[in-house]
Amino acid sequence: HWKQVRCIVFVKRVISAMVIESLLRSLDCFLGHKTEYIVGSQTKFQAQTRRQQAEIVQAFREGKVDIIVATQVLEEGFDIKECNLVIRFDFPDTVCSFIQSRGRARMQGSHYVLLIKRGDDNQEEQIVNFVGSEQIMRDVALSKTETLRPPDLHVNLMPSTGIYCVASTGAIVSLNSSVALIHYYCSQLPGDRYYMPRPIFHINKEIGECIMELPRNCPILTVKVQGKLSLLKQLACLEACKQLHADGALTHDLLPAREEEEEDERGVEKEMEDYKKLYPLYVPNELVGDWDPNEAKFLFHCYYLSFKGNFAYSYPFCGMLLLLRHKLDASMEMMRINLETSNGTVTVQSENAGSLQLTSYEVDIARKFQVNVLGLLMDHKLHKPSGGMNKTAKPNMMYLLLPVAKTSSQELASSIDWTCIRKASFFERESHATSCIHDTKLPNIVQTACGILPLETLQNSIVETPHNRAVYHVKDVLKDLNANSHMASEEMKTGKKKTYIEHFKDRHGIKIEYPGKPLVCARHLFRFHNFLLRQPQAEKETNCMVQLPPELCKPIFCGISASVLYTYSFVPSVMHRIESILRAAQLQKIFSSRRPHDFNISTLKVLEALTRKKCQECMSLESLETLGDAFLKYVSSRHLFTRYPQKHEGQLTSKRKQIISNYALYKIGCNLQLTGYIHNEQFDPQQWIIPGQHIPSSSGFSKEKSYSMENLYIKCYRFMKIKNIADVVEALIGACLHCGGEIAALKFIKWIGINIDYTLEKSIANRPDTRLLASVNIPHMEKILGYHFDNPTLLVEALTHASYQVPFVSGCYQVLGDLIESIAGAIFVDCGFNTKTVWTAMKRLLDPIVTPESICYQPIRELHELCQKKKYLRNVSTTRKEGKFSVTVQVDVGDDIYTETCDGSKQKMAEKIAAFKVLKSLK
Repeated sequence: HWKQVRCIVFVKRVISAMVIESLLRSLDCFLGHKTEYIVGSQTKFQAQTRRQQAEIVQAFREGKVDIIVATQVLEEGFDIKECNLVIRFDFPDTVCSFIQSRGRARMQGSHYVLLIKRGDDNQEEQIVNFVGSEQIMRDVALSKTETLRPPDLHVNLMPSTGIYCVASTGAIVSLNSSVALIHYYCSQLPGDRYYMPRPIFHINKEIGECIMELPRNCPILTVKVQGKLSLLKQLACLEACKQLHADGALTHDLLPAREEEEEDERGVEKEMEDYKKLYPLYVPNELVGDWDPNEAKFLFHCYYLSFKGNFAYSYPFCGMLLLLRHKLDASMEMMRINLETSNGTVTVQSENAGSLQLTSYEVDIARKFQVNVLGLLMDHKLHKPSGGMNKTAKPNMMYLLLPVAKTSSQELASSIDWTCIRKASFFERESHATSCIHDTKLPNIVQTACGILPLETLQNSIVETPHNRAVYHVKDVLKDLNANSHMASEEMKTGKKKTYIEHFKDRHGIKIEYPGKPLVCARHLFRFHNFLLRQPQAEKETNCMVQLPPELCKPIFCGISASVLYTYSFVPSVMHRIESILRAAQLQKIFSSRRPHDFNISTLKVLEALTRKKCQECMSLESLETLGDAFLKYVSSRHLFTRYPQKHEGQLTSKRKQIISNYALYKIGCNLQLTGYIHNEQFDPQQWIIPGQHIPSSSGFSKEKSYSMENLYIKCYRFMKIKNIADVVEALIGACLHCGGEIAALKFIKWIGINIDYTLEKSIANRPDTRLLASVNIPHMEKILGYHFDNPTLLVEALTHASYQVPFVSGCYQVLGDLIESIAGAIFVDCGFNTKTVWTAMKRLLDPIVTPESICYQPIRELHELCQKKKYLRNVSTTRKEGKFSVTVQVDVGDDIYTETCDGSKQKMAEKIAAFKVLKSLK
């Protein structure tokens, strides 16, 4: 398929490659294909470095580049298996060039296209010769292979031919190929920019002996052979291949052994890195129940919720009673929740208020009350009241939130405001109760949109205006104003006087029939907000009070104070936090039941470990995840370093990756069913489920069993990445470390399935070589560190680079560097893995320690964050004149403006200096 093409076009000249690449980019039919060109590094015109060439080839392999136009530099040296089309734009000069360019099309079913001049018999004859030469070369190569292949694959070493063969696979290494194999093996060992691992040969011509020294991170260090002088290197390398294969450093295919990684899992991890999958969200069992209409009486456990704000507001808070069918644990009864508003902080405190028995009728009207009131606050729309409770009992959100008339949790039966509850449940009775009154001329009788009512009935009522479908709460009756009065707000806006009669006629086309009746003062209903946000959005300072003629108002509920509505506007945020706390407590309970003495973590700390930063709440798992990630790396490195003393740092890193990779932690999180407890998204009050609300399509919460055989109710499903789940596992490890110390964290790590041996003894001191100790001034180093080494060889190893190839040095700092860092790793191993000792010694080198208070931030970033936090207006302007930049940074703080200008040859540096000066002025 043309969409899946991977093509290489070979040309002879550099200018041809550039022109063809530019042409393909400009053609419309190639717009969906990325084209690049590759030329040699030695050309005088548009030369490319080897790094640039390698980057283009890598992009070609990954599918980011589809077509490469190349000179002969790409004919050899690059293995590109993904190529399925090769085009020779210029005719090849030699059969070697023909075969090599043709060999670039490695994919099965690939094509090779050769362009020749029309009617050129010479080129056609050359093509025939090229194809014939290719067949001759293939036949010769096959005949040589058959000659070299031993007749019996079970013979490991054939001295007569100098071949080593692996019986199980038939892999062969000969004297000729052994040198290249050893060099390739050494190149796969860890190195750096200062050192490339390679073998060193010491040949004694007099006795015909060769001693080959291999890098220090190789399982075998020296190989000694004797033989014919011209074959000494080959014999030494062949013997090294035998020993490396016996030690497992070479596989049965005679290739450098890599760590035993699950290739399928590595592929799955890379493939699923950005893949999102649906996972359940559990509901705490304490909030789940069924509204069974056949039950005569309901027993509830009551918890009094008190609201207290640290700011003055027009409407005071009222008390609220939370009624649950399940009793909370004693540790959950005293919950404290902080809510952030644009005016200040609201603190919600819970306390146990005993138990209460309600009849089926009382439960029904209480359910209708909270559904009606919370439904109005959610979307400011009037919904048809639902009927009775569901006829079939299904698990669903079941709890009641009732207003209390008193601010005390005592005498529950009398403190619940049943008058308010009944009025909000049966508003239709209120409207029909006064329908017998017909005389609207009475002073306290007014015409409303649904009939005639006493004027006092409108006070503390929720009304709807049919002309614009808006819902208001009537605060008071304005006996001094009527429809003939002038609108003060209109006069302030336009400077013109306009009566209420004129306003409603001009704007809504409504004629006021009873202009002499008093107006009512109403305000828009409070809205649900996410009051759990760390930085709440500032509400617009607008005049939410309006004046309305009674005849435009249709009463919905009567006798509900603004305090009740204001308090209930916080209910979704409060219940979301309570639900989160109970969900964390449920997970804590499951963990504690399996590890009763090792999982002593507070519920709030578990909740912190389950809350992602994306939620934008006052807590997140970021700090605990960092702590857990660092600790997991530390204990896994310590475990691997002690268990595999002969493995080099690359192998240790690879093994550690198998333990701590995101995919490995993701599988652990799924096994522990953590996915149902994670708070992955910012709370949306509009998606909150009102308890008791009738949802026709709902069949109740589904169930699943936890590994502790406890029922888990599924509320909904949401998308998450595997990294989100892995982060929670690390955060729980960090929480264990923070609350219980290293031992508790280590036990938790082992319990969740990470097999790490944490009962390690102090390292056994090797007998030091005097030549080894003489290479480092150990007393001087110990004085600097303030630590005495029991095993001085560790200090020498910590200070030895891999390029220092002497026989008596047993190791290099790259291995210890994989554990922590060089000297710190040496102290850590020498002192028996005592972290306090390491910190004491390293603190001497690190002083002064950088802290969040002492760290120097980049001035531009610091000023940007300061302006965001303080809501300052920042403006940056840049001008350029005669090659120099002039940058002006201006910050408006409201009462004053700070401006600084800086000139310089570099724009970024000039902006930094100007920002630094502004910061200095602000501070």
